[in-house]
Amino acid sequence: MEGGSVIDLLLADGPIIKDIGQHWVEKDCELFTGAPARGHYPVLHSLSKATLHQGARLKCTDWKNADWKNWNDVVEANLWGLQLIPGLMQDGRKLWKEMLNIIHEANQNFIPLKTICIHSKPYWTENLSEYQKQFLLAKRSYQRRSTPHNREQLDEARDRFNRELVFQKNKWVKQRVEKVNVHDSTQFWKKYKGVFGAKSSNYIGNLIASNSCLVTLNESKEKLLYDTFFTGRHLVNLKSDPDHDKVIKHQYNSIMEELKTDILIEDDLNSEITEAEIRHVIETQAVNGKSCDDDKIHPCVLKKLGSTAITTLATLFNWCLRTGNWIWDTSRVTFIRKEVQLIEMAVKFDY
Repeated sequence: MEGGSVIDLLLADGPIIKDIGQHWVEKDCELFTGAPARGHYPVLHSLSKATLHQGARLKCTDWKNADWKNWNDVVEANLWGLQLIPGLMQDGRKLWKEMLNIIHEANQNFIPLKTICIHSKPYWTENLSEYQKQFLLAKRSYQRRSTPHNREQLDEARDRFNRELVFQKNKWVKQRVEKVNVHDSTQFWKKYKGVFGAKSSNYIGNLIASNSCLVTLNESKEKLLYDTFFTGRHLVNLKSDPDHDKVIKHQYNSIMEELKTDILIEDDLNSEITEAEIRHVIETQAVNGKSCDDDKIHPCVLKKLGSTAITTLATLFNWCLRTGNWIWDTSRVTFIRKEVQLIEMAVKFDY
C-alpha cells in the first residue's frame, strides 16, 4: 500500500443490512488524513436499494397536451354511428357502455401519458430532467472518486442545473400571471404559494420593480408580484381581448337561453332534460384540482364534447328519467382532513 492503511469498519443494524452490496478500496480519492504515502484509504460500500428515496414514478394522463381536435372528430363520428344501430337508443345501459368505449379508445389514441412522482413540479421540463441527470451522474462520480477533475465536473453540472431551474421557475410565473384577472388571482396565488412555499430549494430569481430597482429579498418579491398582478394593476392599459369578449357573450347567451327555458317550463322536476341544460352544467363544471370518476372521465373531457355527444347524453338522461333506471349506482367518496387553526374553529363554532 506504499505506507497507506486500510480501515475496513462498517457498523450497521436493522433492515439495511440485507441491502449492503459490494465494497472496494479507493486509492485515487483524496485521503482522509495524512499525505498520500501514509494516509488512510477509504473502503466504499454500495447499497442495492439506494434509490428508493426518489419516490415511485407513475404514468398518468396528460390532459393539457391532448390532441383535442382529432379526439373530438373521432368521438363525434363514432357517436353518430351509434344512432344507426337499431334499438340502441332505447337501452340506456348499452348506450352508455358503447359511449364509454368510444371515449376510452379516443383517449388512448389522442391523449398522451406523462410520468409523475411526488416531486413533480409544474415548471419542470425535459431540459431540467437532462441537466438533473448529468448533475446526479457527476455527483455519483465524485462520490466514488473525489479527484479534482470530478469535482470540477460536479461544479459545472450543478451550476448548469441551477441556472436552468431558476429560468424555468421565472418563466412559469410569468406565463401564469400575464393574463390573470381578478377572478383567477386568488386561485393562482394559492397555487403559487404551494409551488414556491417555504422550502430552501424553491427559489425565484431577482425581479425589477417599476422604479428600475432590483428586488432581491423574498418578502419584497412576493409583495411585488402580488401588487403587480393579483390586484389587477397590470390590466389597466390592457387592450380588449376578442376571444375573451366572445366567451363572455357566449356565456351571456347561454344564461339568457336558460332563463327563457325556465319561464316556459312549469314543472322543472319532471320535465325533459334539454341539451341547453347539459351544456350549462358542463360549462360551469370546475376542472382544476379535479380527478377522474369511476368511469375514468375527467371534467375536462366533458368540456370537449361536441353536439352529437351532447345529444347522446340528453337521450341517456331522459331514458333514466323516463324508465326510473339509474346507471351510475356507485359513488366513492374520500374524506380529506384539512388543518384548521384554533382561532378559525372558534369563529366557526361561535354561536
